[in-house]
Amino acid sequence: MIDLPQLTTLNIGYLTFNGAKEFSLNNLGSLQYIQIGDYSFQSALLFKIDGLKELKELQVGDNAFRDETRAIDSN
Repeated sequence: MIDLPQLTTLNIGYLTFNGAKEFSLNNLGSLQYIQIGDYSFQSALLFKIDGLKELKELQVGDNAFRDETRAIDSN
């Protein structure tokens, strides 16, 4: 997700994006809250956030991502 300047909240549901190998959130300057549901991103190898200057809270559900997932915060 890139360049959505008015977005303040992102809710990613249960069992979502399980086929995604990489997920990036970039230049979402108003984003304050991210919630990722249980068992999401099971195939992800990379989770990257960049340009989320207003981010206050990141909630990650049970068994979201795997041990092999690499998280990068470029803020």
